[in-house]
Amino acid sequence: MMLQTFKEASAPRSHPPEFRRKVLDLVEVVRPFSQIAHDLGISEQTIYVWRRQHIIDTGQLPGPTSEDQAELVAARRRIAELEAESPPPPPGSRAHW
Repeated sequence: MMLQTFKEASAPRSHPPEFRRKVLDLVEVVRPFSQIAHDLGISEQTIYVWRRQHIIDTGQLPGPTSEDQAELVAARRRIAELEAESPPPPPGSRAHW
């Protein structure tokens, strides 16, 4: 039996959208979150997060939608790329805009 390191054990797993949809379908049938989590080998907290995001995405609760979050991730990634291409000026110099 191989032991997992802390990082491996605590790293989140990515689940495909179809899997998430099936889990949310089970929630709609009023199955207990604990039973769904146990049966599928995921945490109850994961189900709560997915359900909350679904409620936001369908406009039943205010908050950033999945699409909003994806756009934000893409923007942050692009900013990081641009910053890597153009390092900041050395200390003491004046940046000209």
